[in-house]
Amino acid sequence: MKTGRSILISAVLLGSAASAGAEPKIPAEGEAKLRIEAVLAEMQRNYGGTMVCDPEDAGIDSPAFVERYLEKFGTPGKSMGDYDYRFERLLARVSEYPKALEDARLDEPVWKAYEQFERSQPGKTTYQTGNVVHSLDSARDLFWIYLGTHAEGIKKDAERRKAWMERLLAPASETEELARSFAALQLVSAIQKGSPALVVMDLEKDAKLPAGRGGLDWFADKVKLTWTLWGADPESLPAPRIDELPSGKWTTAPGIDQESWSEPRGDFQVSYFRPVGQRDSYYGTRLPVKLDTKGVFFLPVDGSLQIWPKKDFRAGVICMLRTAGFLTPEEAAAHAEKRGLKLLEITARSAK
Repeated sequence: MKTGRSILISAVLLGSAASAGAEPKIPAEGEAKLRIEAVLAEMQRNYGGTMVCDPEDAGIDSPAFVERYLEKFGTPGKSMGDYDYRFERLLARVSEYPKALEDARLDEPVWKAYEQFERSQPGKTTYQTGNVVHSLDSARDLFWIYLGTHAEGIKKDAERRKAWMERLLAPASETEELARSFAALQLVSAIQKGSPALVVMDLEKDAKLPAGRGGLDWFADKVKLTWTLWGADPESLPAPRIDELPSGKWTTAPGIDQESWSEPRGDFQVSYFRPVGQRDSYYGTRLPVKLDTKGVFFLPVDGSLQIWPKKDFRAGVICMLRTAGFLTPEEAAAHAEKRGLKLLEITARSAK
C-alpha cells in the first residue's frame, strides 16, 4: 500500500481529522487508520491530490473512510465551494472503487449527511461565486448511489427495511417529503431487472396518437410492458404529446416519454455523466422542489408499467413500495394514515 512519508507526517502534525464528533462505528486500525487520518487532514486543507491520483487503497477506499469523511465534511458550511469540492472528490472516488459503499453500517452516516443537506439546501443543484454559477455535488448524489447499491439488501433485512421506510416516509416539509418520495422510488427501481427506458423515439412529428386506454396500450406495447393504472379513469387521459427529446449529446428528435401526458413537462432526471471541467463520471441528481399536479407518473415494477396521477404522487409512492415488497399492506396503511394520505386503488389494467 502506498502511504507516503509526507502524508503520515501531516497526519501527526494535524492530529486525527476524525477525532471530533461521533465515535465511528466502523473500525480502522494500523496503517489503514493512519492513511484515513492523513487524507482527511489533506481534504481539510482542500487538497485532493491523493484522492485523485492514488490507486485502490485499503484505507481510503473503505467504509471506514466514508463514515469518517461524512462525519467531517457532510454538513454544509459557510463555503459551498468547499462542500462541493469535497463531495466531488468523494463521489469520483466511490464511483471508481464502489466497495467503499458496500457496508450496511453506513446507513446512518449517509442518511445524516443527506438529511442535513436537504434541510439546509432544499433542492439546490447549483451555487454561485461572483458571476459564475457552478453545478453542486452533494450528499444527495451520494445518497442516490447508496440506495441503488443497497436496495436488495434493504428489502431482505426486515430491520433495515423498516428503518429506511421510517426515514423516507416520516412526515416532513413539502419539499423534504417530495425529495424522499423520489428516493423511495429509487429503492423500487433499483431492484427491477432489465427495466426499459420509458422513451419511444423517431416518431412522425405530426402523428396522431390515441387518447385514453388506447394511448396507454400503444406506449406500453412499444416499451414491451403491460400497464396498471391507479386512482384514475383511463379514458380521462389525453393523447400523448410528441415532444422534442434528447437523441444524442447535442441533438433532439420527436419522441414520447412519461412526461408526454403532462403539461407542463416535469423537470427531473438522474444521469450518469462527466461534469464539464471534472475528471470523473458519477451520478448526478436533479429533482423538483415542487411537483406539478397535472399529468401522470410512470414506473416499471415487476414487468408492468405502474401509472398514477401526479396529484396523488406521495400516495402512489407508498403503493409502489407495497407492490415491490418494501412495505406490508398493514405498514403501507399505517404510513399513509400518518401522513394524512389515502392509498390508491387499481382502476384499470391492460388487456394483455
